[in-house]
Amino acid sequence: MGSYLEIIVEKECGIIGSQYKTGDIWKNPLIHNEICEAMLFYNPIHNNTMIMRANVYREHKLIFNKDYPYAEDYKFWSEVSRLGCLANYPEALVKYRLHGNQTSSVYNHKQNEVAKKIKGENITYYLNKIGIDIKVINSVSLLEIYHVDKSNKVLKSILYEMYMSLDKYTITSLLHFIKYHLELFDLKQKFKDYKKVHKKK
Repeated sequence: MGSYLEIIVEKECGIIGSQYKTGDIWKNPLIHNEICEAMLFYNPIHNNTMIMRANVYREHKLIFNKDYPYAEDYKFWSEVSRLGCLANYPEALVKYRLHGNQTSSVYNHKQNEVAKKIKGENITYYLNKIGIDIKVINSVSLLEIYHVDKSNKVLKSILYEMYMSLDKYTITSLLHFIKYHLELFDLKQKFKDYKKVHKKK
């Protein structure tokens, strides 16, 4: 369990500090699924707000891996996210001071490079989990992009067939379709799904 952060910005605090002002609230996703989705692109966990049961550390021998310098926390919480549920509390419980000597300012370039590596590992884990056998590393080939795109089209087809096979269609299912999956389908598929909803109402 973690929380939001309230930012305190010092003068001359580097690249990160230039994006915030004192009093800003540093927000992140709140529930586990949204946190895991965010993990594919950045670290949605404020390390200094988190609490965890001690037995989780012991049972899984969790460590901050020194092979991921300046982004050990991102790697750590990526691993933890696969063991159980994470959550963020929607209030700022910690004040976080931005200054020019912190890691994200002094080692920003190196930190971004390591974070890029972790992103690749997280995306690989996710794709493998849903049955797409590919390894995403720092250097990605066009063939790998094609492979993911082709697999994604198959997943879209499966998702579309699942929508069309619903036993009961309601306004709720239509709203869910519009909110989360409308952009996935072409105009013909959207119209067909809309007609089916109205037909079964």
